[in-house]
Amino acid sequence: MTTAAVLALVTLVLAVLVRSAQGDANDDQYQFLTELYEQTSGEMWTNNTNWLKRDNTTSLCDWYGITCAGKWVEKIKLVSNGLGGPLPNNWERVPYIDYIDISGNK
Repeated sequence: MTTAAVLALVTLVLAVLVRSAQGDANDDQYQFLTELYEQTSGEMWTNNTNWLKRDNTTSLCDWYGITCAGKWVEKIKLVSNGLGGPLPNNWERVPYIDYIDISGNK
């Protein structure tokens, strides 16, 4: 086995171990954003394009107002979009978020 092959195998094993220890971050993000949508009357938002759509061609990174870095939610920008209601708890489910703008909502 070549050095490159061994390195690739070790990298894969480490990635699996880290993911097992942390759980599936994508599922946590989907759950959090689904709660955001449901608790703030997402069906009434001005723009809710692709929200709650999850299939082979659409990910949460395609949802209106969501910006990702790789598979991680990095920004939520839903300015003046008709959100109303409480925000979800457990923001740790979107651990790499560094920008949120929900100004101009109810």
